Amino acid sequence: MNEQKAAGHLRGTLPEIGAEALSVPLLRERMKVARAVVVRGLIKAPEVALLSQGMERAFDAWDKPDSDPEWFHAYPHQYSIAIARGWAREQGGVLAVECPPMLERLRQAIRNAGLEPFIESFLGETPVLSSAKTTLRLNPPETGGIGWHQDGAFLGENARTLNIWLALTPCGIDAPSLDIALSRKDAVVGAGEDDADYAWSVGELRAMRESPMVATPVLEPGDAILFDHLCLHRTAVLKATQTRKAIESWFFAPGSLPPDYDAVPL
Repeated sequence: MNEQKAAGHLRGTLPEIGAEALSVPLLRERMKVARAVVVRGLIKAPEVALLSQGMERAFDAWDKPDSDPEWFHAYPHQYSIAIARGWAREQGGVLAVECPPMLERLRQAIRNAGLEPFIESFLGETPVLSSAKTTLRLNPPETGGIGWHQDGAFLGENARTLNIWLALTPCGIDAPSLDIALSRKDAVVGAGEDDADYAWSVGELRAMRESPMVATPVLEPGDAILFDHLCLHRTAVLKATQTRKAIESWFFAPGSLPPDYDAVPL
């Protein structure tokens, strides 16, 4: 690991897997470091291009829904969706379920990559895609980020999840990727304590105590970070000069879906 100090943390690297070698046993083995793994070339160039090309239209349709109704369709106003919609947009995101063409392109990319049986094997059930968590992310340089957190702080420690955080543009140098704490956590730690921004987030002081070393993966289009709900992470802290395009896809075992969350079939 490259132990250079940056932003108060030591810098290291995440374990990596090539897409051709991806298997559930190997993923579980590599996740022992930090509950997160970089998978190189997970989604191939044709699917990446289709997803990337649709991002601006998806955001334009969200901002002006009457102008392009095919590309924006308000999902039923369940509690989780009503909360997630505004929160996502503030953070440079649009819910994938509210843009049917992008949701279908995402599903097709997952099918073409042969990921359906892999995800099912990892979760132990036929997976569903979270309506409130699966997000298209288009972040200009001035967009703020989300601080240290574990999604298990609000999804529940016993959730069975897999997040595929897919880069559609280069991330990690001129545009942010994620900071991942290089310390495996098997429970929710310190949510809302110290200098935390939210009741479910982890403040910088606690994050430093929990994991002095972090990784900031450098990703090419089609690369992905796979992690679960107990991975301690944040939007990477760097001075961005380029817009980032990414898709955050949260897969759940249906039996562990929180009661106020909805999901759609993969």
